[in-house]
Amino acid sequence: MKGLKGFLVVALAVSLWGCKGSGGSGDSGQSFNLEPLKPFTGVSDWTTQGGGPAHSGYVAVTLNPADFTPRWSVDLPPRSTAGCGETFAFTCVYLSGAVTDSANGHVILTTDSVSQTADSDTNDITLLSLDEKDGSVAWSVTGFPLSSDSLDTDEFSAPAIGAGRVYFSYYVNSPFSPTSPALEAFDAKTGAKTFLVNPPCASPCGDAYKVTGLAVSGSFVYAGDPVSAYDAGDGALLWTAAGGGSDPSADPQAVYYALDEDSTANTALVTLDAASGSSLFQVTGAHES
Repeated sequence: MKGLKGFLVVALAVSLWGCKGSGGSGDSGQSFNLEPLKPFTGVSDWTTQGGGPAHSGYVAVTLNPADFTPRWSVDLPPRSTAGCGETFAFTCVYLSGAVTDSANGHVILTTDSVSQTADSDTNDITLLSLDEKDGSVAWSVTGFPLSSDSLDTDEFSAPAIGAGRVYFSYYVNSPFSPTSPALEAFDAKTGAKTFLVNPPCASPCGDAYKVTGLAVSGSFVYAGDPVSAYDAGDGALLWTAAGGGSDPSADPQAVYYALDEDSTANTALVTLDAASGSSLFQVTGAHES
């Protein structure tokens, strides 16, 4: 999830609604393509990590690399990442995977401004929605109560979109407040918060809790450790299954997840009924590594 530092060139929107040409200039003074975006027939939004609730990354189109040109670029403050990764003091910006919202013409991602000094480290998370036409900010949300004493722990998910909402999960891990997971939803057009819920923990919440990727399928949102299902409209907890591990994948009938490598059970893949959470079947074998 983490890795790109402070600078975003969006090719994702171009890959799903792409066209070629020359046009206006972006923030850096370069020439960018600002021709109207044209949708591919039958291609859906990139709604979460891996493209959709199956997390397969598969898009049923054939693309010609010669047809790609930059559309726009934006700087994400703080732009300077000098000293990023040094031992004692630095500030870095990391980006999550982006999702697309063709209904509103937005590209949505999370940015993580990580600062470390000799005395403390903090994560300043922003949920950011950019206009796919020119990269301008459509809306942003900040102030998530996430403060970490470990810069190596993934404590928040990439966003996911569905049912007119953007979903985002994170883990409140602060020495000054109770530790707990959180799942929030925001109106995809305006960024207004629609609900905040606290997912259950497999055991007493603590540093072992794992923030997973999200899967939005139909009227359900699936997330967490343990795997749980929520109503996509109001966040009501519908069911919780025993165990967790990988990011859950989903289709209209079932939810799938792999047990993590710390599990002692002789089970590698668990399949649950999407509506009830009841067990459908399990596959035994080696765990994920």
